[in-house]
Amino acid sequence: MEKESYQNAYDVLPENLVKEIQKHYTGRLWVPVESTFFEDRNRLILELRANGETTKNIAKLVNLTDERVRQIITTQSTQI
Repeated sequence: MEKESYQNAYDVLPENLVKEIQKHYTGRLWVPVESTFFEDRNRLILELRANGETTKNIAKLVNLTDERVRQIITTQSTQI
């Protein structure tokens, strides 16, 4: 299992924004991805698989485990 990746807010955000956030919250803060990220990623996985790509190669391309790619293919295929 991969270790979670955290970034220092000062490394990725303007200082004034970090200070504003600190007025409301300190500690670890989770920032969700855009709502379409997972939909787009899953669509790509299905397209690659439909084009004959192996789950192992797809996993490398989208930075997931083979098992997770298989789960996505199984669940998404039944929803179509």
